[in-house]
Amino acid sequence: FIPELVTATVFLFCTSIFDSYFIAHLKSTSLIATQGVTTSLLHAIIKLSEGLLVGAVVIYGQYNGIQDYKKVGKALSNVFWLTVIFGLCVSSFLYFCAYYIYYFYGVTPKMISLGMPLLKLRAVSVFLMCVYFGFVGFLRGIKNTHVPMVVSILGGIFFVFIDYVLIFGCYGMPECGIMGSAIASIIQYLVMLIAVFLYIVFDKENRKFGIEFFSRPSLSMMKSLLLVSWPVMIDKVTLSLAHVWLGYRLAPMGKYALASFSAIKDIERIAILPALACAQVITFLVSNDYKIQNWEGIKVNIKKVTFIASILICAIL
Repeated sequence: FIPELVTATVFLFCTSIFDSYFIAHLKSTSLIATQGVTTSLLHAIIKLSEGLLVGAVVIYGQYNGIQDYKKVGKALSNVFWLTVIFGLCVSSFLYFCAYYIYYFYGVTPKMISLGMPLLKLRAVSVFLMCVYFGFVGFLRGIKNTHVPMVVSILGGIFFVFIDYVLIFGCYGMPECGIMGSAIASIIQYLVMLIAVFLYIVFDKENRKFGIEFFSRPSLSMMKSLLLVSWPVMIDKVTLSLAHVWLGYRLAPMGKYALASFSAIKDIERIAILPALACAQVITFLVSNDYKIQNWEGIKVNIKKVTFIASILICAIL
């Protein structure tokens, strides 16, 4: 649980709060409001991708639980292709529909002009994120939470440093303003993707899975993955779209309301971090025990994880 909590804190809170802090120092309410609108949408995309990640963790965990390691490796190959296709579709939508997304929000023309190039660049990082999630799901499915934690910390450090340098134009770099945030996000996910890919390929412990990324995909396994994933994807995206809807309703009140709402969202995420970490933990614990029908172990783990999550969330609230 501890590595998952660190991962969630770095991935969903620290990078976001530093980014907001840097952008706030640009002394433009329109920029803060634009960033808030954009991050609400991207958060919904992240949750949609996490739904696919949960399905992948379940598939990996079931085969790992019965020690069918070759099936785990085969599942990774199929998840890789599925995340590439999914990432391309989502990124293309964000890139080509950027104007219409902000127009739907009903924000000012100035915010539309600020947001369009920002969202187009973030579309690239969304693609990298989707593929990264597929690899991280593999590690979680085999109960490896430490490597995702280390990789997320590495990516977070890269993001915060490059974000600061590019937003303010330090060390001889051009002053990119809010666009520096999007560039930093691309570099962050690229670094994380390369790091986790190299670990999976070159770690000796992973050789037993017989991983072949470019092997012919199995349509039946992809179908199984989607059948497991789609209810979780709907669940997660429905909750996260509540923020998008609230932003849409607040837009007529002006940029100050949207900027304030953006700050509240960043603070709100602190409270749910333990729940997000526990959700990841219980998913791979139960999936590993499911195939071997360890029902008692499943029940005990659910009780433990629920207790830990409840105590920590109450303390933060």
